[in-house]
Amino acid sequence: MAQRLHIGAATVKTHISRLLTKPDAETRVHLVIQAYESGLIMPGRSSSAS
Repeated sequence: MAQRLHIGAATVKTHISRLLTKPDAETRVHLVIQAYESGLIMPGRSSSAS
């Protein structure tokens, strides 16, 4: 993820940690579920495409 976003791994970890402090965010898996439900990410779309 860090490489794709051109940021450091520590920055990714910081962002994930901050997301996990939000209400209704219990685990990383739950964050992914929320992203799907909100339309932020869609099934079948590859995140590795440039």
